[in-house]
Amino acid sequence: LYAPTFGALSSIPHWAGSLSRLSREYNLVVKLHHGTLHRVEEADDLTLIKRHFKKCVTRHDLTLPLLACADYVLTDNSGFIFDAIHAGKRVILLDWAGMDDLLARDVTYSNPHSAEQKIRTLLPVAGDMIQLRQQLSADSDWASRETALADIRHHYCDAFRDGNAGQRAAA
Repeated sequence: LYAPTFGALSSIPHWAGSLSRLSREYNLVVKLHHGTLHRVEEADDLTLIKRHFKKCVTRHDLTLPLLACADYVLTDNSGFIFDAIHAGKRVILLDWAGMDDLLARDVTYSNPHSAEQKIRTLLPVAGDMIQLRQQLSADSDWASRETALADIRHHYCDAFRDGNAGQRAAA
């Protein structure tokens, strides 16, 4: 599952072409951010997605079923990182040249100190297709990350993980 964010921190312009070639080997589904779908300034990214991918989901109510089916989640700077971790998925973060500069200049909705950036020290990050293929290989050691992922689930997702988060939020 490829779930990019929108705006300057979107991986779409940097990764769409490469990921489309990856879809020849993997069943790759794209879950688009609503910002990519509806913001005028996102038209170029939406065009790239339509050009490179056939399997594209736009409905927000399909997020959980998509996560249930996914073996891996490829994302960038999206809050979707935490949805995927909460669902117990293997998350690979996409990187590209110049991304750190965007964060340092504070021109995005994120910054180097935000949760989705700090988590890059704990999750695998791919800056090119060679690194991405290494993370997707059977040799990648996902078991060694499980303690860190459990901590993330506890801290950012649901400390109790008992299925009653909605009830607690409503109380």
